[in-house]
Amino acid sequence: MHPDRLSNVSAILFDLDGTLVRPTIDFGELNEAVMTVIAQHGARDALTRRMPALEALAIAAAWLREHDLPGADELMLDGTQRVLAIEMQAADAALPFEGVADMLLGLRDRRVQSAIVTRNNRAAAERILERGELVYDVLLAREDVAQVKPAPGHLRAALRALGVAPGNALMCGDHVMDMEAGARAGVGAVGVLSGASGRDELLAAGALLVLERITDLTEYLD
Repeated sequence: MHPDRLSNVSAILFDLDGTLVRPTIDFGELNEAVMTVIAQHGARDALTRRMPALEALAIAAAWLREHDLPGADELMLDGTQRVLAIEMQAADAALPFEGVADMLLGLRDRRVQSAIVTRNNRAAAERILERGELVYDVLLAREDVAQVKPAPGHLRAALRALGVAPGNALMCGDHVMDMEAGARAGVGAVGVLSGASGRDELLAAGALLVLERITDLTEYLD
C-alpha cells in the first residue's frame, strides 16, 4: 500500500537512530562485546540464534537462573555497562539527517505532537537530541518502559503520555521491529530507507508506505 495521504494524524512516534539521526552505533562491535560478556559468565549455550544485544543478555541471564548457575545479575550488570559505553560514545558522533530539525518544528507548528521511542538509553538519546537541537514532546527510552519495542507497550506508553489514540498516530522507523511494534499497538507504520532495513522488508513487516528519507513524511500529511 502506498497511500497518497495520511489523514487524522495528531501524533507521530519516531525511532531515533537511523530514522531521525545518522546511525553511528557499530552493532557488530556491540554484539561482539555482549557475546564476550556472555561467554565470560559461562552462558554461551543459552543462545541458539543471533539476536539483538539486549535480548541476548536477558536470555543468557535467564538461562543461568534456570540452571541454578551463579552470575546472572553480574552478567546483566557487565553486559549493560558495555552496551552503555558503546552507546554513549556513538551519541557524541550522531547528527540529524538534513532537514529533520525543521521537519519537527513544522510538525509542532501544525499541532502534530511528536514522541521519540527508542531502544537506546535515555542519557544517550537526550545527548543526541540536544546536540541536534531537535524538538519533541515525549521521549521514551529503554529505561522508561518494562519492555522495549517491538513490544507494543513501548508505543502505548508514548500514546498515553501524549493523550492520543492509536488510530490518530503513526510510528516511523528504519527497522522491521518499528513496523512490527506499530502493528501490535494498532498504530499505522511508516518505514524509512535511511537505516537498517530495505523496502521489501519494511513492507512485509506492515509498513503503510516506505520513504527514502523521513523528511518526505510531511508530503503525505493532511
